[in-house]
Amino acid sequence: MTKKDLNNWIMYYEIHKLKRLGFSISKIGRHLVIDERTVNKYLQMSEQDYEHFLIFYTERKKILSPYENFVKEKLRQFQDTSAAQIHDWLLEHHKNLPNVGARTVYNFVMYVRGKYNIPVVSAIREYFPVAESAYGEQAQVDFGDYNMRFAEGSRKKVKFFVMVMSRSRMKYLWFLDKPFTSQSVATAHENAFAFFGG
Repeated sequence: MTKKDLNNWIMYYEIHKLKRLGFSISKIGRHLVIDERTVNKYLQMSEQDYEHFLIFYTERKKILSPYENFVKEKLRQFQDTSAAQIHDWLLEHHKNLPNVGARTVYNFVMYVRGKYNIPVVSAIREYFPVAESAYGEQAQVDFGDYNMRFAEGSRKKVKFFVMVMSRSRMKYLWFLDKPFTSQSVATAHENAFAFFGG
């Protein structure tokens, strides 16, 4: 048994032990620094199921394998990096990247984290009040997604960028039907500045 296999089994048993002790799924995830979905998936597996899962997971050819070193170095340098950010970097630095979805990138990032023991480190955000600024001097930007309904009743998930002026609360909103990239984020900011006249 390799060190990686041993670590995987320790993780599996630790998840089940914490659940028997009464920990919630979210608390187990925070305690072990892993995603809640992973915790839930492991809790639903018997030891035999987990062993088959590990064999399949390690032997399966991964479409993003050629980019493993790139992903590993980015994760080591920025441990709080999300899979979405890794996807953006892959698109920017590798023009021949296969057309893969967000879920494939997420699974590969989690595989690389597990293989090289790179934990997910949450960024610590500091909050403090700021002095009220003059009109037009400060704005806040947020991103999100929304299931937009068409007139005939079908739905489509869209991404959005919103800039809100801090003093007046005036808003600029821009929708995309694909994930944001560095280029589209820059364009969204330029469009917002033009809208506000700044």
